[in-house]
Amino acid sequence: MYQNEGYVRYRILRIVVLGIGAVILMRLFAMQILDDGYDERATQNMLRTEVEYPMRGEVLDRNGEYLVKSRVCYDVMVVYRELPKEGFDTLRLMTILDMSKEALTKRLREASRSPRAVTLVVGYLSQEGKLLLDEGGFSGFHTRFRTAREYPRKIGGNLLGYVSEITQGQLQRSEYDYYEAGDYIGTQGVESAYETLLRGEKGVSYRIYDSHGAVQGSYNDGENDVQPIKGAQLTSTIDARLQEFAEQMMEGKIGSVVAIEPSTGEILVMVSSPTYNPDLMVGRARSANYASMLHDQRQPQFNRAVKAKYPPGSTFKLVQGLIGLQEGTLRASDRYPCNNGYSYGTRKMGCHPHSSPLDLRDAVA
Repeated sequence: MYQNEGYVRYRILRIVVLGIGAVILMRLFAMQILDDGYDERATQNMLRTEVEYPMRGEVLDRNGEYLVKSRVCYDVMVVYRELPKEGFDTLRLMTILDMSKEALTKRLREASRSPRAVTLVVGYLSQEGKLLLDEGGFSGFHTRFRTAREYPRKIGGNLLGYVSEITQGQLQRSEYDYYEAGDYIGTQGVESAYETLLRGEKGVSYRIYDSHGAVQGSYNDGENDVQPIKGAQLTSTIDARLQEFAEQMMEGKIGSVVAIEPSTGEILVMVSSPTYNPDLMVGRARSANYASMLHDQRQPQFNRAVKAKYPPGSTFKLVQGLIGLQEGTLRASDRYPCNNGYSYGTRKMGCHPHSSPLDLRDAVA
């Protein structure tokens, strides 16, 4: 009798366990196969790691006047897999981004090759454009904070250099480990020489986005975020007023002007002519402007102040002439003949054609 009761209990327990298992399996089947609500809610909240770019440092002249400033702008990025299947208002997006249909289509085609990756659509979007993009609710599109350079006096193109996107060749070199594809880097001039100081330090943020690309908040209340550090503000020895005056004096000429403070060796002026407006190397037209200057036979991007070679003879005359006048061994009216150069051994260093004899004033001229 006791054996029969135990057997019955065993059968009941077995039926209960099998029943519970069947209910669980049915629920799992319904959740994962029949009901797509959980999948939709999972994709509605996405965690995204974003690089926070710092403000690039400014460059001042010796009197505290801005030679280079930074202004706020944005990169527009897209994640192709997050684009709505029903499409979006292409015309409105083209108007906000100031892009042609062909350019937008090309960018989206490139993004489709890596649908989960963040792909650049266009750069240098203004703050007004960012607000319009956010208001439009374009799913899959989002912005990334950037800064762009601006030049209050429009001087010193060769002296200051410019900022451009880092090349693939640079990324492959170990000294550029700090950078990633799409980052900007100082190129030529002051921007390149003081890149490590001007660039600042990148930060990182963890943000939660919904399916429409709108920010829902910071992950873990921002406790894991790292704030970017602004680049250093540099004060140069250049005098902006003198630099501008020298560039005006050299307009239409080919050559260079360098003015140095003798007591300290500080460079007050460094002009290469012809030069270019540094604003031409900022914004979406930068590539076209750069290509145009490359084909300019006068080579406006060639810094003659530091790269060209000029005869040093007349510079030497200034030093020797001042010493002679100071010591009383030379009078400004004394005239000396020239043998069209100086011979030593079998070699001869020639000079420019000129009249002979010359006094000190004409010799320096």
